[in-house]
Amino acid sequence: MVSSKVIHWLTAIVSILLSGLFYLFSRMKCLHPHCVETYAKDSITILYTFYLIFIFITALLCKLIPQLPFKIRYWLEKDPPTSLCLGWFQGSLLELLTLFAVLGLITVNFIFYWNLMLSVSNDLLTEKDYWNAALMGSGHMGDVLLGLLLIPLGRHSFLPSLLNIHIDSALRFHKRCGTLFCLISILHGFVIWTKVTRFLNPPSYFYWTFNIGVQGQKWIFYVSNAGFMATFGFIAGIALSIILIFSFSIIRRRLYNLFYIIHILFGPLMIISASFHTSSIWYYCMPGAFLLSIDWIIRLYNYRKQRKGLIRREECGYLRIDIFDKIDFNLASFIMIKIEELGYQISHPFTIANDANEDYLVLLIKPSLLTSKWTNQLAKLLPSECLSKEITVRIDGSFGFLKFQTSKMNLVACFVGGIGISGALAIASHILKRDSGPSLVFIFWAAREANAEKLSVLQQLMNRQDSRLHICVFGHAANFLFNHKIRNKDEILTMEEERNISETLRYDIQTNGIKGSLERMIPDDLLQQIVLPCVTTSAEIGIYTCGPKSLMDSVQKACENARKRANIYLHRESFEW
Repeated sequence: MVSSKVIHWLTAIVSILLSGLFYLFSRMKCLHPHCVETYAKDSITILYTFYLIFIFITALLCKLIPQLPFKIRYWLEKDPPTSLCLGWFQGSLLELLTLFAVLGLITVNFIFYWNLMLSVSNDLLTEKDYWNAALMGSGHMGDVLLGLLLIPLGRHSFLPSLLNIHIDSALRFHKRCGTLFCLISILHGFVIWTKVTRFLNPPSYFYWTFNIGVQGQKWIFYVSNAGFMATFGFIAGIALSIILIFSFSIIRRRLYNLFYIIHILFGPLMIISASFHTSSIWYYCMPGAFLLSIDWIIRLYNYRKQRKGLIRREECGYLRIDIFDKIDFNLASFIMIKIEELGYQISHPFTIANDANEDYLVLLIKPSLLTSKWTNQLAKLLPSECLSKEITVRIDGSFGFLKFQTSKMNLVACFVGGIGISGALAIASHILKRDSGPSLVFIFWAAREANAEKLSVLQQLMNRQDSRLHICVFGHAANFLFNHKIRNKDEILTMEEERNISETLRYDIQTNGIKGSLERMIPDDLLQQIVLPCVTTSAEIGIYTCGPKSLMDSVQKACENARKRANIYLHRESFEW
């Protein structure tokens, strides 16, 4: 793997030097047919310098914030109350401050170009002047947002981990910039389509869009035909529309491979077309383009190495993959994996289920019942009569990190659902290997699979016989979880009829040191009745949750209800892309 120090220096040198050199070269020899320097030489210099300074200061703050006292840093990074977690209000206070900074940056660009366009006229300002000013201002707002969009902040990018940005926060930044870019582009297109073309001869948007070589009235400040710009702007708009349609969550989550391919195909088309639309996009895209190039180089470098792995099926139906290689990774992080036996495919993310000090990696995968899913194809690699099989894998990562430091916590509790158990197992393994740190570790796992308690990594933890570890597995009553440990089915039905949801652990079933319950997992009850009584009011409690959004929301709500009784630090690890 490429070391973080190499990545750091490579990123700094390439991003800063090449961005500056490209700008100087372009200023000396304007290559663009609609060169922005011909009408805004001083403005583009000031604004581009301001843009680079903005990126540099943001990156510097991301590196400095982890050095702040832990409580201050967590206050900046914690998620808002669940009552506010809607749309643009999702994310931490730091994310919202970053959003306001971006809005301020694009507003400054709009004001600069608005004043520039209006200041050149010595006559009384007309409607045409105002609409041209709105056109230029909105266009350059889009330039800035496109530049920020290109900065690689995806789940499998090196940059979030390098800058200590949580993965979900990085994705929300990308989505917000993308949403703003789409809105500004629509506004920009509306101004061209309905207003500015009325002052051309002929006053037709389609005429100037689909007739590149026509001779006609030239726009003020431009030295070539308006049709050239309109055509490439139209192409960029169509490409952006296609990307936007396939980015809606209902499509992205169900057809992620298609969403990814659309980004790969139409993203470059949009950027190239937009670059021919106006030269200022060249400058703003340079830092992101260089960082993206570095990201792909690192990714290809990591994927070049083949590693041996062993796949086997657990009793509960999960797949376990052991990769016999040591890599450096953070606690509760994940890797991207490709499996050679499945042929060419997009890499998939899986959380590492063991401690970082071991010489191998453990991944837990829950196969899908849908034959079209990658995990279903992976399960077919291992026939039912086969106990294990050797496979060849390529990995990239690791990515992500835990928001709280386990060594500073008095107690850690994990509320997880399904395959979200992987991160909880890694955290528990990390804590139990150390004499210092939390005095207790709770794992509350909602698992519908029969024999879930026999998960091999879970049993390895139990075999330590460490009194600090407490595990409770919950399942839906209709699945008769642990029914092999109860005398008969009628007893389960009787328990189901008599159960009281408010008494979550009323019917505990002891299974090889692991508590099981037929009830649904209710995080608020568990936190109030089991976790909080174990600590004092001044204690530090770390909460890890991974699973469906409904589960994580209920865990967060439980933490909000309990904040007066202890200092609680929550980490949400999302399943969703």
